[in-house]
Formats: sequence, C-alpha cells, structure tokens
Amino acid sequence: MSFFYFCQLAAVAHHIPFIYIEQAIEDQDITNALNHFLDDFNPKKLVKIEPKEDNLIQKQLNNGQPILTLFEKHLLLEHLINSISSNKFRKLIHIEQCLLQYIQLITQINYSSLKNISYLDKTWLKTFLIWAYPQINSIDISWLNVNQL
Repeated sequence: MSFFYFCQLAAVAHHIPFIYIEQAIEDQDITNALNHFLDDFNPKKLVKIEPKEDNLIQKQLNNGQPILTLFEKHLLLEHLINSISSNKFRKLIHIEQCLLQYIQLITQINYSSLKNISYLDKTWLKTFLIWAYPQINSIDISWLNVNQL
C-alpha cells in the first residue's frame, strides 16, 4: 500500500476534512493532519464572541442626538410651527415632547432596525430651537427665551 492510500484511509476513519489530507500528503505524515484538525476544531478553544458595539447612528440616538437631513430638519420645523399654532404650547416640555415624537417617527422610518431615540439632548434641543426661532412666529412662543436654555 502506498502512503497516499494510507493517508486517505486514515483521514476517512478519523473524519478529517480534505484540506487536512492535502497538507498530510505534502508533509507525508497523517498525525500532523489529525492534530491540526483537532486543534482547529477544539471546542475548548472557541473564540470568545464580543458583544457587538452599537454603530455610530445608534450611539447618537442613545445620546439623544437625532440624525436628520436638512430636508427632515425643515419637516420638523414645519411640524413644530403647526403644533405650536394648533396646541398653543406654553411650556418647553411640550415643545420637546412634540419634537421627540416627530423625530421618533422619522428615525423609525429611516432606521427601523435600530433602537429608537428616547429623549433629546439639551444641547441638541437648544441648537435646533436657536436655528428655528427666527422662522417661527415670535408671537406663538414669545414666552420662550432660547438663550436661557
């Protein structure tokens, strides 16, 4: 019997995949193939699975910082203007809740696989309101002093 035939029989008997048989033929030693196979598939050496870190978008949503395109920002502004006019908001918390609900709708549509935003970062809210303030009818929110946020 030839060495190659012996390698093939040993590999079949030990259920060694063909890639290890090729290596054994090159090395002319079946024991290395078996040891290599056992080492590669040792259940005690399983790779530890690291918890997947949140992606950048999810991190921002978790920090209360929505990611909006300019178009979405303008939609949010229009929604805020309509809501202020119809609901006669008198507290900052009502404006914040109005914005958050609409942002949740936008992020659910854009990033359905991600966890939704649950609050708005105060810095983001102040920046948005400073940007929006000149475009909102000042009579509707004359009670709001954006600079004191």
